[in-house]
Amino acid sequence: IIQHYDKDAIGNNVVINTFVSKLQPGILWVAQDTGFSKIEFSVPIYSFKHLGLKSNPIQINEFNHNIFLGSNDGLSILSTKNHRPSFDGISALKAIIYSLRNFTSLTNDSLLLIGTTSGTFAFDKQQTLKPIVGDSLIVIDILTDSSFVNTVFFSHEKGVFSMTFDNGKFTNYQPLPFSDIIVKLAVDANKKLWAASFSNGLYCYDLSTKKVKNYTTKDGLPDNTNLSIYVLNNTLYVSSISG
Repeated sequence: IIQHYDKDAIGNNVVINTFVSKLQPGILWVAQDTGFSKIEFSVPIYSFKHLGLKSNPIQINEFNHNIFLGSNDGLSILSTKNHRPSFDGISALKAIIYSLRNFTSLTNDSLLLIGTTSGTFAFDKQQTLKPIVGDSLIVIDILTDSSFVNTVFFSHEKGVFSMTFDNGKFTNYQPLPFSDIIVKLAVDANKKLWAASFSNGLYCYDLSTKKVKNYTTKDGLPDNTNLSIYVLNNTLYVSSISG
């Protein structure tokens, strides 16, 4: 069953990002160009506007009982403990936030990984912000998956690299053997890494054979540009500006 929420319910029709709360099951957070909305399917929709935001949200995620919003102006924390929440900006991080991903290591280190125009950062439960990769890279997407033991993949404007979390820090920088602007990452059940590019279709990297294959409109993709990908039930879904 598909339920449609339009501007009459959530304020406007421009939806930038969504995520489902793990701490509060049944709640969907929706980032929009005018703020964001909290959809709890059994109660009326609650829309948040402004509340200290200086620019529109790009990413939204939950970490350590707080909602984190990434925008063109940096990173903000929204406390969900009060009925009327408020934003706290992180002054140490003023960059465009492209990605917010949760990561838990084998030793139960819990981090929020942040991809920005000024590199990649890790935010821990003590609210300490530490750089992972410096300002030489614009990190667009971050892939964390339980099938990769303590390994995280990062996409950027020149390809993809991986890093390993060990003894409380990320090490072992390993670039993958293809170069392109990669905007989205996903992994399937066979541990093949899929990378959606900005304008050159889709890449598949076999982690066991280390081989790369590029898929384009010649292979049946509706378009080669602005791709997004998602794996569900061992099926890869691809969206583009053409469908």
